[in-house]
Amino acid sequence: MQEYYDQLRRIASKFSRSSLRDKDDLSKSVLSLQSEKLELEKQLIQNSQHREGKVEVLRVQHQRELVKLEDRISKLTREMKEGKESFREIQRKLAHQSAELISANGERHRLHEENNNLDLRLKELSAEYTNRLQQYIHDIAVFCGKANEKQLSIESLQAYIDVMVRQIRDSHEKKEEGLENRLRELKATIRDMVQKHESLSSAYRMLRYDMESKGAREVPQVDQPDLYVPSESELQMAQSREIAKLTADVRELKQSNEDLKQKLATNTSRFTSDEQQQDQQLLLPAGQATVEMGWGYLRKQLREFTLNTQQDLESERASLMTRCIMAEEQLARLQHYIDTNLKRYQEEIVRLRALLGNTSTGAHTRR
Repeated sequence: MQEYYDQLRRIASKFSRSSLRDKDDLSKSVLSLQSEKLELEKQLIQNSQHREGKVEVLRVQHQRELVKLEDRISKLTREMKEGKESFREIQRKLAHQSAELISANGERHRLHEENNNLDLRLKELSAEYTNRLQQYIHDIAVFCGKANEKQLSIESLQAYIDVMVRQIRDSHEKKEEGLENRLRELKATIRDMVQKHESLSSAYRMLRYDMESKGAREVPQVDQPDLYVPSESELQMAQSREIAKLTADVRELKQSNEDLKQKLATNTSRFTSDEQQQDQQLLLPAGQATVEMGWGYLRKQLREFTLNTQQDLESERASLMTRCIMAEEQLARLQHYIDTNLKRYQEEIVRLRALLGNTSTGAHTRR
């Protein structure tokens, strides 16, 4: 306003008293200036109102954005807490799975030792049966040697032999039942180990999936620890071993067949000679012929008993050896698989723990 009055004074000073005739022009200019002033004031008021409206709109938008930002911060805080809890849970699961893997490895070593002990026990039982059979044959010979003509009786000798056979069979069945029970326990333990390994593999895959879904993009990309799948070379080696084993079994069966044929021929010749002796003994006195017939029958029973018992023992030993070999192969496969994957699991667990530590540190730093 002061500038306006100064401008008016300058305009008035330009006019002299002699120029009163221009008074009307001056008044008109003053009126025009006043009207311009009013227009400027009105425009200023309108501009101020417009600015206030814009400021109010911006303030409302700022408040809305601030509320959204606070909601986003609270949501991120909750997600960060949940992520920390999930990472702690993952670490606990990793520790639990590592402990289970170590215990499975120890169980594998224990099963291997038990399998070796069973093999040794089987050899000891075979030697024990052989010695017991020899002792029984010796006892029969001593019994027959001590008996005289009046004491010798085919029925009593047959009863004595039957008692010995029952004792051998009972002992053999008991030991066989114990070995079969132990073999079933070994198979059940092997199945439990396989199930534990499958659960460990599935837990590891779920752990990797959870970490990748939670944004841990730096998870080391390694091969997935799926179930054991043998390679072509392993299959060929296993097939060659199986073929070699079957060839050896066929060779042993042929050899045993030849031995049985030779024994059968020998027994047939002996039986023929015994029949000839019996025909000759018909010409002897009655008492001496009875004694000779008893000794011939005793020798025949002993030969049959020896052959049958040995054949049964050999067949049982072969079946038990086959089962033990199968158990050893299963344990060897499990041992190879666990040895090859244990180190990889441990390295992967260390990497995941390091990654979880780095992720937690980065979250604290960002916070």
